[in-house]
Amino acid sequence: MNHSRMIQANRVERPGSDEVFSYLFRAILEFYSIKNIVRLYTGKDLRYSSNYTAENFDRILRKETMVPSVVATLQMDISTLVYKQLITIVYLSTYSGNLPLNILSKTLSFLYESKILFVLMDKRTSLQSLFQWCWLHGMVNVLVYEPYQKRVFTYFPFSQFRIAEVPYKEVHSYFPEKLENLHGLTLTSPVFMDLPRVFKYQDKFGRLQYGGYLVKLIFTFLQKYNGTFREFKLNNPTANKNIYLTHSLLENGTINFSIHASIKVSKLVEMSEPVAKHITCVVLPTMVLSRRKYFDLPFSRALWICIGAMFSISFVLRLIFYIQQYGRLFLFQAGIDTLKLLLQQQFSQSKQKTRFSRTFACLEVPVLILGLILNSLYQSKLTSFLIKFIEDDRISTWDSLRRSKIKIGLKNVAYDLILQTEMFPLNHLDSFINEEASDINIEQNLAELNTNFGYFLVEDQMAFLDQQQKHAPRQLFYATDFCISAYEYGFALKKFSPILYILNKTIKQISESGLIDQWIEEAFHECREGGLMNYPQFRGTLFSPLSLDDYGDVWIVFLIGLIVSTFVFVGEMFVWSLQNIIHSKKI
Repeated sequence: MNHSRMIQANRVERPGSDEVFSYLFRAILEFYSIKNIVRLYTGKDLRYSSNYTAENFDRILRKETMVPSVVATLQMDISTLVYKQLITIVYLSTYSGNLPLNILSKTLSFLYESKILFVLMDKRTSLQSLFQWCWLHGMVNVLVYEPYQKRVFTYFPFSQFRIAEVPYKEVHSYFPEKLENLHGLTLTSPVFMDLPRVFKYQDKFGRLQYGGYLVKLIFTFLQKYNGTFREFKLNNPTANKNIYLTHSLLENGTINFSIHASIKVSKLVEMSEPVAKHITCVVLPTMVLSRRKYFDLPFSRALWICIGAMFSISFVLRLIFYIQQYGRLFLFQAGIDTLKLLLQQQFSQSKQKTRFSRTFACLEVPVLILGLILNSLYQSKLTSFLIKFIEDDRISTWDSLRRSKIKIGLKNVAYDLILQTEMFPLNHLDSFINEEASDINIEQNLAELNTNFGYFLVEDQMAFLDQQQKHAPRQLFYATDFCISAYEYGFALKKFSPILYILNKTIKQISESGLIDQWIEEAFHECREGGLMNYPQFRGTLFSPLSLDDYGDVWIVFLIGLIVSTFVFVGEMFVWSLQNIIHSKKI
């Protein structure tokens, strides 16, 4: 009798496998507010014994909850489910050295931080292998239930990889925070100049420093989660700028992270939440007119009309004067007098003082005054031109860009993007230069404000360029309307990176705090402190000294003036001689 009571007591203290699973599942649903369930079966042989079958556990699920669930027998899209309130139940039945969980990894693509409950239907399955597979595939919130031992396990990746048993009644211990401390986990990435995002410089003490607003974001993340950063260096430094190469290094596991934000160019890497979403536009150097052309600028259409009207009026008045005085047309003499007005010389004076001649003089004086005013305006305007630059017309069409012969530098990713989107006319691609296929260094050229090229820049790069131009006497670059649609730029990580979730959380927090705008402004001062921005092309000033060549048109105008004056002199001598001959014949 006593012996049967002891057996009964033992049965009370040790609940059955179904009871443990029922309690475990109900606690997860209630404590973590589960809204969706995904059930996954691996292998055809689901039966370990008559007591432990997937059908049996499914019956418990239907009994304990009304939460909707779906069965994933093949890869399926579950992006519509609320993954933060999602639990995936995996019945692992068939033993394999590689673990047949490809369906799971594909189904939970980019949702690795969701919760997973493994139910081991085969006691031969190695917990160590299972948990290591989960860690390599970025699955952190993992719980394993062994029905034949009625025990629950999880794993901790830091500081050493270990497996821990979880008391099934301690609900808060089911999915502990495993990434709050990375214990010195190292993120490895190449670093190259990408103003204002990422760059290197030496401070006043000669120490190597990393600058840029993306660097600050990542270093803030590492400081918060106790991680470290190490620069990866290639044998060929110029190869670091190739985004395709960076992504290939992520694919083969050489690096685990890229500190440079980019668009996704490989399906075998993970991308973080976008750090920015920007449009990309062609930025061209501001072209200035040659100083030789400044002498033509004052002669606008309106001015030419005024000058023509002035000389026409003067010519007509001189003809009327000669008809009234001599009774005939003196076209040649009227033309000579008009040219003298152009040269601002004294007119020929008539010896006969008539009322008409006095009236003519009163009408001709305002014409002479108008010529003096126009001459003064021309001289003052020309003087103002010679002390500042005059911009040429800005480029607004593809044909004018081709005629300008300006080459636009861009990276190979942007070049391929233009080819794929066909947002730019393909017959004008000869205006673009692929940085990786040429000797052009876009970052260095921008740091030096090199106006020999145009550039294909994202909005944050254009804003940084505007900050540089504030310290210049004139605007050196302008953004055109040659743009492509906005693209999202994020950090690239190796496939199944476990830190993706906490990195995304940090990006959202920093973006909402407004720190990125502040860091962009600080990046400009860091560049100046590190001596990254220097302008050897302008030697401290954007004004070039005047040369004799700049005054070439002045000498041309001067020579034309001498020729016209000589013509007027010869013409007056001819008229004078002709008048003397006529006068002598009359005598």
